[in-house]
Amino acid sequence: MPGGGIQVIDEPAAVLQEVRNHFQGWTSKQQVQPLAGRWTEVYKPVESIDPLWYSGLMTPPTSLEVQQAISNGPAGKAGGPTHTRNEMMKHLGDRGLELFAVLCIRVLTGSRCPSAWKCGLIYPIPKTATWAGDLDAVRPITLLEHAWKVCLSILTSHLSSLCSQHKILHPHNFSVLKGSSIQEPLHALNAIMEDARERGKELWIVLQDI
Repeated sequence: MPGGGIQVIDEPAAVLQEVRNHFQGWTSKQQVQPLAGRWTEVYKPVESIDPLWYSGLMTPPTSLEVQQAISNGPAGKAGGPTHTRNEMMKHLGDRGLELFAVLCIRVLTGSRCPSAWKCGLIYPIPKTATWAGDLDAVRPITLLEHAWKVCLSILTSHLSSLCSQHKILHPHNFSVLKGSSIQEPLHALNAIMEDARERGKELWIVLQDI
């Protein structure tokens, strides 16, 4: 409120509307400004990367690939609007797996997904152990349909394989691809910190979360 006051809303319909308005600001489409200045050069496509390397990205998945994606999915995760969880999908029979594989193939080859997969459940999580009803003190997460996440994991697996095969990513992109790890940079950073501590040197460390 103006002047820094606190507004308490306790009427059920008004609470629902206020929550709806608040989270619409989180999920609304953001206007992205075009790149300018030095960032244009930074994000310019790398000429050494051949676009044909990505030609296998949308290759239709096999039934075995779909089954492995379901099997490797995490357990104990909340479901989306239909409340379908990975534990349920692991119990699909042969016919169910066959039909779901057909659906995944159509999604990837047609570059379209069912309209229901575009919906999600917004669940607010308090930022602190105690919450006093302040909407600014929560962070929302969106629960998506697990079937969509299975298809997405297959697409991610294809992309990771292509990046590894053609060495597309910079070598310093640690822990991004399968088989990579952040152990090496952590050991190097730890050695630098120990050297600075033992020799009484001044050390500045900058961490950037992108």
